[in-house]
Amino acid sequence: MLTEIRCKQCSRKLATASDYQFIEIKCPRCKHLNQQRATSSKPPKEMPRG
Repeated sequence: MLTEIRCKQCSRKLATASDYQFIEIKCPRCKHLNQQRATSSKPPKEMPRG
């Protein structure tokens, strides 16, 4: 599932991400350093054996 990452100060769209645990992006407009953690931590997908 894709999630929009927006600046917490000026609301500019910074990225669209799917699988991340922690992301840190500096906004080019207002220079605010945005840090965001994933709301749900899914275990890594297991590869089928065989």
